[in-house]
Formats: sequence, C-alpha cells, structure tokens
Amino acid sequence: MEEITNMIVVWGNVQAAGFDVLMHEDSGVIVCEQRPFMYGLSVAGQLKNKGLKVLYCSDNALGFLFYNKKIDKVYVFYEQKKDNKVICQSGTYYLCLLARQHNVDIIFSEGINIKDSKDLCGPDAGSIFSKSFVMAKNTDKYIIKPEREEILIEEFRS
Repeated sequence: MEEITNMIVVWGNVQAAGFDVLMHEDSGVIVCEQRPFMYGLSVAGQLKNKGLKVLYCSDNALGFLFYNKKIDKVYVFYEQKKDNKVICQSGTYYLCLLARQHNVDIIFSEGINIKDSKDLCGPDAGSIFSKSFVMAKNTDKYIIKPEREEILIEEFRS
C-alpha cells in the first residue's frame, strides 16, 4: 500500500485529448471497473499501451484509497454537456462524493459518448470489447469464457 501514492483516478471513456492531458501528469493512474459494464477494462488497456503506470481496481476500493490519502486528483470524462450540466456514466456521483469528502480536486473533461463507441462492452454487460462471454458450470468451477476460447477460471466456493 505504501507504493501507491499521488495517484490520479480516471473515470469515464477517455478521448484522444484526454490521453494527451494524462501523459503530462507525473502520477500513476487508477482506473476502476466502472460496473456494471466494465468500461474501465478498455480505458486501463489504452492507458497502459500509452506507457502510463496503471492500477486497475474495483469500484468499491475507491473509498479505501481516498481514506488512506492515495489519490490526489480525479479526472471525470463525461459523455455529454448540455445546459451547463454534464451527463456521466453510472457511478460518477459516488466518485465525486468521495473526492469532495476527502478534499480532492475533480476535473471534468469531454470523453467519448458510449453510444458512439463500438469497442466498449455490450448493453447487457455480457460482452467485453465486443466479444460475447458466457458462464458455464464445470464440476466445482465456473468458467468465464469467450464464445470460442477459455480465458479465465475462477473458483466460487462458499
């Protein structure tokens, strides 16, 4: 936990201009899952490919990271601006409440409208990067796999 310091949280779908801004930051970047559609997977991959230090975490881990003063700044990439208000993804309000509670700056920037993006998850959270996923039970394990090949095996034992 000590190695995570001075991090920036990125929320929403970053467009090209947003990547340019983030490239000039000296801090590492925290990208959350952004459930239920897991948009963070796409954003984390893009940021990592651009050479940024990326920490991928669950949405619920944000409270812990804020509480332990690991986050210095929040970038929210909104989908649309209308009548001086922004339309953001699910979960943005939770993130902003945490940031305000812990006196962390929030920077709003234009992002990608989800309806215009073909690379993000499907409307039912059953696909990632336009690839359909299924859950099948195999003995005592659940296998999460794309339509053709297995990618992840997790045990869910109670």
